[in-house]
Amino acid sequence: MMSPQIHALLYGRRLTLLFQATTVVTLLLLGINVYHSYRHGGNMKMINYNSYGDEGDESLDEEWTDVENLDPYSIYPLSLRASRATKHGQPAVDRLGNWKELDQCFVSSTSIVNSMDQPPCESAKDFLESASFGGRLGTDATYRARGCSIWWHNTQEVCDVFEQYAKIWFVGDELLENVFGGLMMIIRQDANYGAMKTWDFRDLKDMSCGCQHSVDDSYCAELRVKDIDQVIENDYPSINCYSRELLATEMIPMSQDPVSQEVLDMLKQRLEHRSSYQAGDSKPIAVIYGLGHSVNNDVGRTLQWLQNVHQVFLNSVPESIPIKELFITSGATGPQIPDDQIFDRGVKATQEFENKIRAALSASDSELQIPVLGFWNATVQTSFSADGAHNTVEVNLLKAMMVINWLEMNLPN
Repeated sequence: MMSPQIHALLYGRRLTLLFQATTVVTLLLLGINVYHSYRHGGNMKMINYNSYGDEGDESLDEEWTDVENLDPYSIYPLSLRASRATKHGQPAVDRLGNWKELDQCFVSSTSIVNSMDQPPCESAKDFLESASFGGRLGTDATYRARGCSIWWHNTQEVCDVFEQYAKIWFVGDELLENVFGGLMMIIRQDANYGAMKTWDFRDLKDMSCGCQHSVDDSYCAELRVKDIDQVIENDYPSINCYSRELLATEMIPMSQDPVSQEVLDMLKQRLEHRSSYQAGDSKPIAVIYGLGHSVNNDVGRTLQWLQNVHQVFLNSVPESIPIKELFITSGATGPQIPDDQIFDRGVKATQEFENKIRAALSASDSELQIPVLGFWNATVQTSFSADGAHNTVEVNLLKAMMVINWLEMNLPN
């Protein structure tokens, strides 16, 4: 008969084995859950400390920040193109699933652009050709590039691209402001209020400036973000990047034609006093120009405007700093355009403007030689605002992502 001592020993051994087995099963389930979250875009939480101290410093920014689709390819800037090549051919995954307030302003990357099965572009020139001449199979259908892909970068990848520029300038009219707004939506992961200075909201009318109203409501124009520094200073946690302080991008509204000397002097002062670059810096700056509807698609007036603004950048930026320039067109207009504007701003006029401005800027005798990203094909089969000129939130997100792709393609390999 078994002694009480042996019985107790065996019982204790069984309890130990049961505890060990339970621990192993728990760890396996946890591992599967983490893997599933990485693979399927689940919300992972990570404490984001800024660069001013360590975990023990109470002054640190210790809010919990959603980090979208963390994977080994999206953390380091130099691996962005390797990321595209590695993920080429995989099923499309919605990269916006963890954005804020999707119930108020629903957007999905898979309904905006379809490029996962297309090969990565080999150069910025190839990208501009493919992105500009794509199309849609029906009104508001997903846009598809012609040839190589328009890659939908997650927010951290966008931040990685921006951190490699000393500053990214947007200079142009109201439709370019909407592209800048799309960029702010991506960086803040918020299609509802991402383009707006929510810290300046005072009443319910200001609160109405969300989603589509942030794009096409004239009342909301003064509440739009024009400089990422405004967000850093007033709503720092909303920027979903590891190194928020390294981001530098600004929108300068400028649709006057001809551009007055006063306005050009203002731009020069802004370049000299508000830029984040200095002589000797190795980072390039980027300048995104946009004009068209505000000058009734007049090619001559646009070229003169562009020459004047371009010259200010050449004269103000140190010669040691590379300048990457891009001109983007306003795109098509909708049937809501008033009858008296059809000749200058209708569908035919906008297409002709895009073709002519591209030819003028690429001509061998052109002094500017600025590449063109055309939005006519990306906008012609889409819904428009009541004035027939402003695009939907989804189209502005597409435009912003096209610009991001071009910026990334201009970085060293």
